[in-house]
Amino acid sequence: MRCRYAFLGLVSLWLCAAPSLTWAADGSGWFMNLGAFGPKASTNIQLDVQNGTLGTNLHLESDLGLPDRRVVPQAALGYRFTRLASLEFNYFDLRRTGSRVIDENITYGGVNYAFNTTVSTFSDVRTDALQFRYVLVDSYPWALSVAAGVHATHFTVGLSDLNSGVSKSAAAQVPLPLVGLRGLYDWRGWRLRAEAVYFKMTVNSIRGHLNNYTLSVSHLLTDGLSLEFGYNYYVLGLVAERSYLTGNMRFAYQGPFLNLCYGCQTPLADSSTR
Repeated sequence: MRCRYAFLGLVSLWLCAAPSLTWAADGSGWFMNLGAFGPKASTNIQLDVQNGTLGTNLHLESDLGLPDRRVVPQAALGYRFTRLASLEFNYFDLRRTGSRVIDENITYGGVNYAFNTTVSTFSDVRTDALQFRYVLVDSYPWALSVAAGVHATHFTVGLSDLNSGVSKSAAAQVPLPLVGLRGLYDWRGWRLRAEAVYFKMTVNSIRGHLNNYTLSVSHLLTDGLSLEFGYNYYVLGLVAERSYLTGNMRFAYQGPFLNLCYGCQTPLADSSTR
Protein backbone atom coordinates (compact mmCIF):
# COMPACT_ATOMS: atom_id res chain seq x y z
CA MET A 1 0.00 0.00 0.00
CA ARG A 2 2.83 2.40 0.87
CA CYS A 3 4.46 1.74 -2.49
CA ARG A 4 1.15 2.32 -4.31
CA TYR A 5 0.56 5.71 -2.68
CA ALA A 6 4.16 6.77 -3.30
CA PHE A 7 3.84 5.85 -6.97
CA LEU A 8 0.50 7.65 -7.36
CA GLY A 9 2.11 10.72 -5.83
CA LEU A 10 4.94 10.58 -8.32
CA VAL A 11 2.49 10.15 -11.19
CA SER A 12 0.60 13.27 -10.05
CA LEU A 13 3.84 15.20 -9.79
CA TRP A 14 4.89 14.01 -13.24
CA LEU A 15 1.60 15.04 -14.85
CA CYS A 16 1.71 18.50 -13.23
CA ALA A 17 5.36 19.22 -13.82
CA ALA A 18 6.07 17.64 -17.20
CA PRO A 19 4.46 20.35 -19.35
CA SER A 20 6.61 23.02 -17.66
CA LEU A 21 9.90 21.13 -17.95
CA THR A 22 12.01 22.99 -20.46
CA TRP A 23 15.71 23.21 -21.21
CA ALA A 24 17.49 26.52 -20.79
CA ALA A 25 20.07 27.73 -23.25
CA ASP A 26 22.83 26.27 -21.06
CA GLY A 27 21.11 22.85 -21.00
CA SER A 28 19.79 23.15 -17.42
CA GLY A 29 16.35 21.92 -16.35
CA TRP A 30 14.38 19.15 -14.64
CA PHE A 31 13.98 15.63 -15.98
CA MET A 32 11.98 12.65 -14.75
CA ASN A 33 10.79 9.21 -15.76
CA LEU A 34 8.06 6.81 -14.67
CA GLY A 35 7.84 3.22 -15.74
CA ALA A 36 7.21 -0.44 -15.06
CA PHE A 37 9.82 -3.05 -14.24
CA GLY A 38 9.30 -6.82 -14.43
CA PRO A 39 12.15 -8.37 -12.43
CA LYS A 40 12.83 -12.00 -11.66
CA ALA A 41 14.12 -12.04 -8.08
CA SER A 42 16.39 -14.45 -6.23
CA THR A 43 16.88 -14.01 -2.47
CA ASN A 44 19.16 -15.97 -0.14
CA ILE A 45 19.18 -15.17 3.58
CA GLN A 46 20.67 -16.70 6.72
CA LEU A 47 19.81 -15.12 10.07
CA ASP A 48 22.02 -16.29 12.94
CA VAL A 49 22.07 -15.56 16.65
CA GLN A 50 25.07 -13.81 18.21
CA ASN A 51 25.56 -16.67 20.72
CA GLY A 52 26.71 -18.85 17.83
CA THR A 53 23.42 -20.51 16.82
CA LEU A 54 23.49 -20.65 13.04
CA GLY A 55 20.40 -20.10 10.97
CA THR A 56 19.35 -22.13 7.95
CA ASN A 57 20.55 -20.85 4.58
CA LEU A 58 17.22 -20.15 2.87
CA HIS A 59 16.30 -19.39 -0.72
CA LEU A 60 13.06 -17.49 -0.21
CA GLU A 61 11.60 -18.22 -3.64
CA SER A 62 12.15 -21.99 -3.83
CA ASP A 63 12.17 -22.86 -0.10
CA LEU A 64 9.39 -20.60 1.19
CA GLY A 65 7.17 -19.87 -1.80
CA LEU A 66 7.85 -16.20 -2.45
CA PRO A 67 6.87 -15.30 -6.05
CA ASP A 68 10.00 -14.75 -8.11
CA ARG A 69 8.33 -12.45 -10.66
CA ARG A 70 6.29 -9.31 -10.18
CA VAL A 71 5.75 -6.13 -12.21
CA VAL A 72 6.48 -3.06 -10.06
CA PRO A 73 6.66 0.71 -10.68
CA GLN A 74 9.94 2.58 -10.78
CA ALA A 75 10.66 6.30 -10.84
CA ALA A 76 13.50 8.80 -11.17
CA LEU A 77 13.69 12.57 -10.78
CA GLY A 78 16.65 14.78 -11.52
CA TYR A 79 17.94 18.26 -12.26
CA ARG A 80 20.52 19.16 -14.90
CA PHE A 81 22.58 22.16 -13.75
CA THR A 82 24.40 22.45 -17.09
CA ARG A 83 24.86 20.21 -20.09
CA LEU A 84 27.62 18.44 -18.16
CA ALA A 85 26.45 18.25 -14.52
CA SER A 86 23.26 16.77 -13.05
CA LEU A 87 21.78 15.33 -9.83
CA GLU A 88 19.39 12.35 -9.92
CA PHE A 89 17.20 10.45 -7.42
CA ASN A 90 15.97 6.88 -8.11
CA TYR A 91 13.39 4.81 -6.21
CA PHE A 92 12.45 1.13 -6.35
CA ASP A 93 10.37 -1.05 -4.00
CA LEU A 94 9.73 -4.80 -4.25
CA ARG A 95 7.25 -6.19 -1.69
CA ARG A 96 6.27 -9.87 -1.75
CA THR A 97 4.43 -12.41 0.40
CA GLY A 98 4.14 -16.17 0.11
CA SER A 99 3.52 -19.34 2.07
CA ARG A 100 4.55 -22.98 1.84
CA VAL A 101 4.46 -26.23 3.81
CA ILE A 102 8.17 -26.66 4.54
CA ASP A 103 9.89 -30.01 3.93
CA GLU A 104 12.71 -29.53 6.46
CA ASN A 105 13.34 -28.05 9.89
CA ILE A 106 14.26 -24.36 9.61
CA THR A 107 16.02 -22.05 12.05
CA TYR A 108 15.66 -18.31 11.47
CA GLY A 109 17.12 -15.90 14.01
CA GLY A 110 17.04 -18.52 16.76
CA VAL A 111 13.40 -19.47 16.08
CA ASN A 112 12.71 -23.03 14.94
CA TYR A 113 10.10 -23.92 12.33
CA ALA A 114 9.31 -27.63 12.29
CA PHE A 115 9.05 -29.93 9.29
CA ASN A 116 5.58 -30.09 7.65
CA THR A 117 4.30 -26.80 9.10
CA THR A 118 2.96 -23.94 6.99
CA VAL A 119 5.28 -20.93 7.01
CA SER A 120 4.21 -17.51 5.75
CA THR A 121 6.99 -15.25 4.49
CA PHE A 122 7.13 -11.51 3.97
CA SER A 123 9.89 -9.66 2.12
CA ASP A 124 10.25 -5.94 1.44
CA VAL A 125 13.37 -4.60 -0.27
CA ARG A 126 13.45 -0.88 -1.05
CA THR A 127 16.30 1.06 -2.63
CA ASP A 128 16.82 4.81 -2.85
CA ALA A 129 19.79 6.25 -4.73
CA LEU A 130 21.01 9.84 -5.02
CA GLN A 131 23.88 10.45 -7.42
CA PHE A 132 25.76 13.32 -9.01
CA ARG A 133 26.73 12.83 -12.66
CA TYR A 134 29.35 14.60 -14.71
CA VAL A 135 29.82 14.22 -18.46
CA LEU A 136 33.43 13.67 -19.50
CA VAL A 137 32.83 13.29 -23.25
CA ASP A 138 29.95 15.02 -25.08
CA SER A 139 30.59 14.89 -28.80
CA TYR A 140 27.94 13.61 -31.18
CA PRO A 141 27.15 10.75 -31.50
CA TRP A 142 28.96 9.72 -28.26
CA ALA A 143 28.71 10.74 -24.61
CA LEU A 144 30.51 9.31 -21.59
CA SER A 145 29.80 10.26 -17.96
CA VAL A 146 30.79 9.25 -14.44
CA ALA A 147 28.56 9.24 -11.35
CA ALA A 148 29.09 9.19 -7.59
CA GLY A 149 26.54 9.13 -4.82
CA VAL A 150 24.87 7.08 -2.10
CA HIS A 151 22.62 4.02 -2.37
CA ALA A 152 20.40 3.18 0.62
CA THR A 153 18.86 -0.28 0.91
CA HIS A 154 16.05 -0.94 3.40
CA PHE A 155 15.05 -4.56 3.84
CA THR A 156 12.64 -6.53 6.04
CA VAL A 157 12.26 -10.31 5.93
CA GLY A 158 9.84 -12.09 8.27
CA LEU A 159 8.76 -15.70 8.79
CA SER A 160 5.61 -16.79 10.62
CA ASP A 161 4.41 -20.29 11.57
CA LEU A 162 0.70 -20.27 10.71
CA ASN A 163 0.07 -23.29 12.98
CA SER A 164 1.62 -21.97 16.20
CA GLY A 165 1.73 -18.23 15.53
CA VAL A 166 5.48 -18.08 16.22
CA SER A 167 7.16 -15.42 14.09
CA LYS A 168 10.52 -13.75 13.58
CA SER A 169 11.53 -10.79 11.42
CA ALA A 170 14.74 -8.94 10.68
CA ALA A 171 15.14 -5.44 9.32
CA ALA A 172 18.07 -3.21 8.48
CA GLN A 173 18.97 -0.09 6.55
CA VAL A 174 22.30 -0.10 4.74
CA PRO A 175 23.73 3.04 3.09
CA LEU A 176 26.43 2.33 0.52
CA PRO A 177 28.36 4.84 -1.58
CA LEU A 178 28.38 4.10 -5.28
CA VAL A 179 30.34 4.95 -8.39
CA GLY A 180 29.17 4.46 -11.94
CA LEU A 181 30.01 4.83 -15.60
CA ARG A 182 27.51 5.53 -18.41
CA GLY A 183 27.91 5.56 -22.17
CA LEU A 184 25.42 6.95 -24.71
CA TYR A 185 25.29 6.58 -28.48
CA ASP A 186 22.81 8.37 -30.78
CA TRP A 187 21.71 6.97 -34.12
CA ARG A 188 18.88 8.46 -36.24
CA GLY A 189 16.70 9.48 -33.29
CA TRP A 190 17.47 6.36 -31.25
CA ARG A 191 19.71 6.40 -28.19
CA LEU A 192 21.59 3.40 -26.80
CA ARG A 193 22.54 3.52 -23.11
CA ALA A 194 24.98 1.22 -21.31
CA GLU A 195 25.58 1.76 -17.61
CA ALA A 196 27.46 0.03 -14.77
CA VAL A 197 27.39 0.86 -11.04
CA TYR A 198 29.59 -0.76 -8.39
CA PHE A 199 30.78 -0.41 -4.84
CA LYS A 200 31.98 -2.48 -1.86
CA MET A 201 32.63 -1.43 1.74
CA THR A 202 31.76 -1.91 5.42
CA VAL A 203 29.32 0.41 7.25
CA ASN A 204 28.30 -0.05 10.91
CA SER A 205 29.54 -3.67 11.03
CA ILE A 206 27.64 -4.57 7.86
CA ARG A 207 29.76 -5.51 4.84
CA GLY A 208 28.06 -4.86 1.55
CA HIS A 209 28.73 -4.97 -2.16
CA LEU A 210 26.60 -3.72 -5.04
CA ASN A 211 26.68 -4.47 -8.77
CA ASN A 212 24.12 -2.92 -11.13
CA TYR A 213 24.17 -3.12 -14.95
CA THR A 214 21.70 -1.56 -17.38
CA LEU A 215 21.34 -1.70 -21.16
CA SER A 216 18.54 0.23 -22.89
CA VAL A 217 17.39 1.92 -26.06
CA SER A 218 15.16 5.01 -26.20
CA HIS A 219 13.41 6.99 -28.91
CA LEU A 220 12.26 10.62 -28.90
CA LEU A 221 8.47 10.73 -29.38
CA THR A 222 7.91 14.49 -29.22
CA ASP A 223 9.89 17.48 -28.04
CA GLY A 224 11.20 16.41 -24.63
CA LEU A 225 9.20 13.17 -24.35
CA SER A 226 10.87 9.81 -25.00
CA LEU A 227 10.14 6.11 -24.52
CA GLU A 228 12.83 3.81 -23.16
CA PHE A 229 12.99 0.00 -23.20
CA GLY A 230 15.80 -1.85 -21.46
CA TYR A 231 17.10 -4.63 -19.25
CA ASN A 232 18.52 -4.32 -15.74
CA TYR A 233 20.66 -6.71 -13.66
CA TYR A 234 21.23 -6.00 -9.96
CA VAL A 235 23.03 -7.86 -7.14
CA LEU A 236 23.31 -6.75 -3.50
CA GLY A 237 25.23 -8.80 -0.93
CA LEU A 238 25.25 -8.08 2.83
CA VAL A 239 27.07 -9.69 5.76
CA ALA A 240 26.04 -8.39 9.21
CA GLU A 241 27.89 -8.82 12.50
CA ARG A 242 25.91 -6.62 14.89
CA SER A 243 24.39 -7.15 18.34
CA TYR A 244 20.85 -7.31 16.97
CA LEU A 245 21.55 -8.61 13.48
CA THR A 246 23.94 -11.43 12.55
CA GLY A 247 23.86 -13.26 9.24
CA ASN A 248 24.01 -12.67 5.53
CA MET A 249 21.74 -11.90 2.61
CA ARG A 250 22.11 -11.92 -1.15
CA PHE A 251 19.39 -10.21 -3.16
CA ALA A 252 19.45 -10.27 -6.96
CA TYR A 253 17.00 -9.38 -9.69
CA GLN A 254 17.02 -9.04 -13.43
CA GLY A 255 14.44 -8.23 -16.03
CA PRO A 256 13.03 -5.82 -18.64
CA PHE A 257 11.67 -2.34 -18.00
CA LEU A 258 9.69 0.29 -19.92
CA ASN A 259 9.95 3.99 -19.01
CA LEU A 260 8.28 7.16 -20.19
CA CYS A 261 10.80 9.99 -19.80
CA TYR A 262 10.54 13.75 -19.97
CA GLY A 263 13.71 15.78 -20.38
CA CYS A 264 15.88 12.65 -20.34
CA GLN A 265 16.94 12.53 -24.00
CA THR A 266 18.55 15.92 -24.46
CA PRO A 267 20.50 16.39 -27.70
CA LEU A 268 24.18 15.57 -27.50
CA ALA A 269 26.64 18.35 -28.25
CA ASP A 270 27.20 19.24 -31.90
CA SER A 271 24.21 17.16 -33.07
CA SER A 272 22.63 20.22 -34.68
CA THR A 273 25.61 20.55 -36.97
CA ARG A 274 25.61 16.92 -37.96
